Amino acid sequence: MSEADDKMLARLDALDTLEPGELLPCPFCGGTAERIDFQDEEVEPDNFGGSCISCTQCHVSTAVVFGFKETLHSSWNERVRTK
Repeated sequence: MSEADDKMLARLDALDTLEPGELLPCPFCGGTAERIDFQDEEVEPDNFGGSCISCTQCHVSTAVVFGFKETLHSSWNERVRTK
């Protein structure tokens, strides 16, 4: 098994121990992830009312989600690095 496979399996194993709302580190750089809620219509008119999860270091993010946001954290936590 490759090192990348080992990291992916470790990330998936970590899902079992997460508290609700907890975010795993970025799968690309290991940086801290944060939820961003776009609440200022003048600054982000296209994303107003949406939310995403973004890495504070490399700035990779999930897609902006509107409406049903219950799966936002899991979409980040289940994300794996791809080539």
